[in-house]
Amino acid sequence: MSGKNKISMLLSVVLLALSLVLAFGVKYVFHSCPISTEKGAMIMPCHWAGEAVFATGITLAVMSLLLFLVKNAGERAAVSAAMIPVTVMAMLFPQVIIRICIMPNMMCRTTMRPAVIGVCVALLAVELVNILISKKEAKSEK
Repeated sequence: MSGKNKISMLLSVVLLALSLVLAFGVKYVFHSCPISTEKGAMIMPCHWAGEAVFATGITLAVMSLLLFLVKNAGERAAVSAAMIPVTVMAMLFPQVIIRICIMPNMMCRTTMRPAVIGVCVALLAVELVNILISKKEAKSEK
């Protein structure tokens, strides 16, 4: 395995790990406000924002798994580029796409939203690095 392949493999592992952190972190670690179990209680929008982030995290994990299957560097760059809008969408779900709680001390504002933004920024950085390295590798393959 050449050095470039090792770097691509490492970036794929990091993307998969960050995608899983996003998906399962929003469920178990940096989750939204708890759902009230009282009869007739309304489920808050922040719960649905968390569910949407979970779904996009799973989508990103599947896309990350594709990077392990794709051998062509140009195709790896394309998969990483396709991950960028999904990552941005995950970042925008809490508050921009789905409004979360108004009160500034609620879990969705103090925990979930900052953690989602942080993980998404890390994902975007690794995706961009993977695109640059894959494009450079694709040029050297020609």
